[in-house]
Amino acid sequence: MKVNIQHSIELDEIPDKVKEFLQGAAAKNADIVHDMDDVVSCMEGSFSIEKVLEQIDKIRHELANMDHTMLDCTEILHGYQKTLVQLRERPDDGHLAGNGAEVMARPSPEGYADQLKNMRDTMESLKPTNQLDVSEQSKFIREQFDEHVKLMKEGNHDNETRNEET
Repeated sequence: MKVNIQHSIELDEIPDKVKEFLQGAAAKNADIVHDMDDVVSCMEGSFSIEKVLEQIDKIRHELANMDHTMLDCTEILHGYQKTLVQLRERPDDGHLAGNGAEVMARPSPEGYADQLKNMRDTMESLKPTNQLDVSEQSKFIREQFDEHVKLMKEGNHDNETRNEET
């Protein structure tokens, strides 16, 4: 079973890390080519169909793993490219453009609404196009946050009403 993990590195280390992944994929590709040669030679003369099928299945799984590594590299480099663009567009205050840092200091419901908008924009820009479960998770997070903002506004409205009555 494949899982995604998170690993923090310095921004300038990303190209080297991706290069490591690609070198690993290249080495795996050499192994796959060798395995393919074995399958072809196995089919000369009398051969076991079961053994050939097992080897082909093994190669297919190795190819799928290599493809997954290539997809990871693609997504990492897309994120790296996006971050470099954001750094070039950085405002004078030193924060990345669009990261919502300026909203974090405001505890008001309006501040939460702004923070929600920034979170939505960020989630949409980071959403992978090939993983449907991520969009479902994003939808769930948005619904939970919308509910939180609604409760905050209702709580604030109730406090204002009580203050007006006294």
